[in-house]
Amino acid sequence: MFLIVGAAIAYARSGEAAQRLRIDPGRIVLVGHSMGSFTALQAGARDPRVKAIAVIASWSPVLAGETAARDADARKRGQDAF
Repeated sequence: MFLIVGAAIAYARSGEAAQRLRIDPGRIVLVGHSMGSFTALQAGARDPRVKAIAVIASWSPVLAGETAARDADARKRGQDAF
């Protein structure tokens, strides 16, 4: 997943795309919602080209795992989702 984000950043920073889409290549911001927020945080932490990250209703596999460990109903819902 992080490779896809990196490829999107590289595309956005390319001269042709930046000009056509009116992107400032020096001011790349990632925005993510739910599981996408986890991806935005992880990818942004690894990529110095990212200047800011915004998350909405962030999801964390650590917290999800802790909830599933404590709550059998949450564990069942998680298993049913996949």
